[in-house]
Amino acid sequence: MSVDPDSLRRRVGLGAGALLCVVMLLLPAPEGLDLAAWRTAAVGVLMAIWWITEALPIAATALVPLVLFPLLGVADIDGAARPYANPLIFLFMGGFLIAQAMQAWRLHRRIALGIVQWVGTRPTSIVGGFILASAFLSMWVSNTATALMMLPI
Repeated sequence: MSVDPDSLRRRVGLGAGALLCVVMLLLPAPEGLDLAAWRTAAVGVLMAIWWITEALPIAATALVPLVLFPLLGVADIDGAARPYANPLIFLFMGGFLIAQAMQAWRLHRRIALGIVQWVGTRPTSIVGGFILASAFLSMWVSNTATALMMLPI
């Protein structure tokens, strides 16, 4: 019976990350380092291992501080959640949602084909066409959203 290497990697990463985090939490903080900083480092190591091994989906791993920081006394729930509510996060999320909607409706293909039809097939013309399309989109949405919308195109 063969074992799927991806499945094995994920299981090992899940256990190794949790084990290393627990070991760090049981050890005393290094001299000169605050206990909250040491606990934050332990959570950071856990998240790094889980990200590298993809033990959990990356989006789920990104939410680990929301759960562990209040439990470990690093921050209260408001302090742990504050970075997730940064306006830049919503800006990027909006751009990603627009890009996903463009892909779902295949708008990116229509835009790309329309640009190629309009400017021709010479490489310099194609690059210029996409620059013009980006400039046109930037008039109505943020530059970040424009860049994200141009990714699928």
